[in-house]
Amino acid sequence: MMKKKSLLLSLLPLSLLISSSLIYTSSILFSSTVHAAGHGNGGKGGDGKGSGNGGDGGNAKGNNGNGGDGGKGGSNGGRGGNGGNGSGSGNGGNGGSGGKGGQGGDGGKGGSGGGHDGQQGKDG
Repeated sequence: MMKKKSLLLSLLPLSLLISSSLIYTSSILFSSTVHAAGHGNGGKGGDGKGSGNGGDGGNAKGNNGNGGDGGKGGSNGGRGGNGGNGSGSGNGGNGGSGGKGGQGGDGGKGGSGGGHDGQQGKDG
């Protein structure tokens, strides 16, 4: 009986340490996830192939998200995609570069809370 009691007493601090570490780690992960979800940045547009145009960047969905950048135009004269629009103080996405002979995409608009407009993509 005495051995069982001493074994339990020696395992108690270890179990407390493990459980407190798990609680601490999960609280960090949860707060990081919530913070990222609040921003809601737009995704980047896909790149064009051949004479295809680049895809437009996604618009921000969150409070202060940045717009996504436009995709590059295809190598045979594809136009670059337009940048997505920012929200809140988020910036607009940059326009994608045009393929050879193609136009660059337009930059997205910055958010109404002081975000900067995205830059025009370079012509090919």
